[in-house]
Amino acid sequence: MRVWLHECGGNEWGCNAWGLDHTGLATWVPTRDEVLLRVPGKFDEYQRWLARHGCNVVEAAPGDVTVVEEVSGNEVLFEHDLVPATSDEISECLRLLSCH
Repeated sequence: MRVWLHECGGNEWGCNAWGLDHTGLATWVPTRDEVLLRVPGKFDEYQRWLARHGCNVVEAAPGDVTVVEEVSGNEVLFEHDLVPATSDEISECLRLLSCH
């Protein structure tokens, strides 16, 4: 599973991970090592959330966690954030927003 990592800085602390291939999948814990260990379990929770809310479950297993990009500091900005969202990405967001 591909993830982005953000190490918080300033008055905040901890490490966030976001799933690149699974919109809405995210988790936070105090350290980088902990967040990487936590991602597979959060993926399982994400699958259950999709099922409970009438969305199609993602046909994927978490597998190995691969860090695609890491940033640190008070602001979160990844390379992927610098390009416009594709129509498929927007459709995926709308699909998730319509889950009930």
